[in-house]
Amino acid sequence: NLSQPAVLVPPLPFIVGACSISVADGFVRAKHFVGQVDELRHWSVSRSKGDIAAAMNYSGPVARWPSQLSTAGIEAQYNFDVMSDFEVTDTSGQSNDGVRGSGGVASELPRYE
Repeated sequence: NLSQPAVLVPPLPFIVGACSISVADGFVRAKHFVGQVDELRHWSVSRSKGDIAAAMNYSGPVARWPSQLSTAGIEAQYNFDVMSDFEVTDTSGQSNDGVRGSGGVASELPRYE
């Protein structure tokens, strides 16, 4: 049911640009994002509208952000301007480097599409 929010349960891959819906024998991708992603930040905490607005124009590693911006709960930050053919580096300081791919990847690392 695409009208219900998708619940992602590990070990499903972390997918950027598509919604994953769990089914009995795996997952189905639905509701694809059409566009380009320049930078992605993954947080383990809920961010307020104010937190998001205050940080939306800052790029680069969160360690270099002004001290008044909260970085608590950052899990990963990917800047897609600089990456290899296969990996994308986590610049959050959490060492959650990702694997680039559009299909199944046997890995413990996060991946993006």
